[in-house]
Amino acid sequence: MVSAPNRNCDLVADAIVEYASAHHLPVWDMNRITGGEGSAKTWLTHDFLRPDRIHFTEAGYAIQGDLFFKSFISNYNSYVESRH
Repeated sequence: MVSAPNRNCDLVADAIVEYASAHHLPVWDMNRITGGEGSAKTWLTHDFLRPDRIHFTEAGYAIQGDLFFKSFISNYNSYVESRH
């Protein structure tokens, strides 16, 4: 089953980021971090995404977790440094 990229993903991600910014909320933009529009094909090719192109494989979820952790720690360290 081959499907076209969902053209609304970037629009929805942008809306979430704008809302978070306007309301001073933290947000992690997984859409952009994982490659944005069309990136599902790359993740699928490397066996990090299931054929439904929605759910990750175990390895894909592990990468997702690593990316989130690195982003979280980087931002936390920046926050701590800004308080000195």
